[in-house]
Amino acid sequence: MRAAEREQEKLTATTDAIARKILATRASTPAGMMVKLRVNDTWPGTYDDDELLASITADIRSVAGGES
Repeated sequence: MRAAEREQEKLTATTDAIARKILATRASTPAGMMVKLRVNDTWPGTYDDDELLASITADIRSVAGGES
């Protein structure tokens, strides 16, 4: 049982790391921005709402030619 718990903790940490990389990656298309929303919908609480909004705002500004 303890081995299964350790494996679950490992997988959870890996999933969190992947989700963080997705948030940190600049999306250059609406589809890329939707990925961020889908990750948060699939794993609720993955990102704080402020983090998610700031990341998507930066994506939009980058696509629009503003600061990134």
